[in-house]
Amino acid sequence: MRTTFCAILLAALIGCSGKAIKESEIPTLQGVGIRSFSFLDKTRNRNLITKVWYPTEANEGTRLSFIFDSGAIEGAAWPAAREKLPVVFLSHGSGGYAETLSWLASLLASHGFLVIAPNHPGDTFGNTNPNGIFRKWERARDITYIIDHLDSVPELAGRADKARMGIAGFSMGGYAALALGGVGFDRKSYESYCASHASPDCRLFDGVNRAKLDSKGEQVNLADSRLRAVLALAPFGGPGAVVGKQNGVAIYIAGTLDDEILPFEKNARHYSNLIPQSRFKEFPKGGHYAMVGPCTEKGKLFASEICADRFGVDRAKIQGELGPEVLAFFRDSLGGKKCALGAISSISDSSPRHCLGRASASESSLQ
Repeated sequence: MRTTFCAILLAALIGCSGKAIKESEIPTLQGVGIRSFSFLDKTRNRNLITKVWYPTEANEGTRLSFIFDSGAIEGAAWPAAREKLPVVFLSHGSGGYAETLSWLASLLASHGFLVIAPNHPGDTFGNTNPNGIFRKWERARDITYIIDHLDSVPELAGRADKARMGIAGFSMGGYAALALGGVGFDRKSYESYCASHASPDCRLFDGVNRAKLDSKGEQVNLADSRLRAVLALAPFGGPGAVVGKQNGVAIYIAGTLDDEILPFEKNARHYSNLIPQSRFKEFPKGGHYAMVGPCTEKGKLFASEICADRFGVDRAKIQGELGPEVLAFFRDSLGGKKCALGAISSISDSSPRHCLGRASASESSLQ
C-alpha cells in the first residue's frame, strides 16, 4: 500500500520525461474555498501542513490540482459572517495526502462544514519512511494537537464550533479516525493474523526494526471526546482492533467487498461486527481506491493504478451514492444547516451548493 501509492504519485508528478508536470487550471467553481496552514508541534517535532476547505460566497476563481482535483477555489474569500461552523477532520491513507479525499472535503464544505485535513509527517506523500508508518498512533495525536491549537491561527480563530466536531479517514486514516473514537489496537492479535495471511496490509511495516522502536504509543488510549462522529472508509487494522469505550460517538464504516489492499471481511466488516451500533455500508465492487478522488485527467493517465476505475466500476457513482449518506450522518451527529440533498446531483459539478446563513424556508423543513 505504501510503496504503490507513493511510487505511482511520484511517477505521475514527475512524468515519464523526468520533467515536472505543471498544475492544471480547472474552470471556475462556486461554493468552496481552500487554504493551507501549518501547525508546528515542537514537542513531537511534527510540522503539520494542513489544508482547510470552507464554504465561500465567491463565484469566480480557479482551482489548482495535480493528481487529485481539490474541488475548491484556492484562497477564496471567507464567508462574510464569521459564524462558527461544524468541523470534520480528515486523515488520509498511508503515503497519501490531504487532497486524496477532496470529493468528501468539497462536499462537506459546500454544505456549511469546515473541513481540516493535515498531512501526517512520516506517512504522507513526499515524507514517508517505515518508522513513520509504523508509528500510526501519531496520526490521532496530530488531530488532537490541531484541535488544541485551532484558535492560535488568526484566520481560523473563532470559525470552528468545537462543540460540533467529527472526523473521517481513509485506509490508515480510517484506523486513526476509529482510534480517536475509542477503538484500541492489539499488536499481538494483528501479528498473529499476519503470521497466517499474506495480504498486502501485512506487508505495510516491511523494513521496520520493531526492536528499536518504542511502541508504547500504540497502547495509549487515543480517544478524543471532543469528536462526536467518526467515518471510517476502507479502514486499516481490523485484525488488531479492540473495542473500547465509544461513549456515545456515532460511527459509520464503509468499504468495498473486493478491496485488494485491506481484505473487506477482516477490516471494514470486522470493525462493523465489533461495533454493532455503527452504521455500515458495503459496495460489491470498486476496489480500495474507489474511496479517493476525484482524479484529474492527468491523474488517470499517470496514476492509473489509483485513479483508473476497474472494468464495470464508476467511482463517481460510488462516491455519489455514499456522499449524501455521509453528509446526513455528520449533520445528524453534529448538527448544522440542512441544505436540500437534491443539490447534490454531482459531486464534481460546478454549480453553487453551499449553505450559508440561516436556513431558507424550504430548507427549514429539513431541520
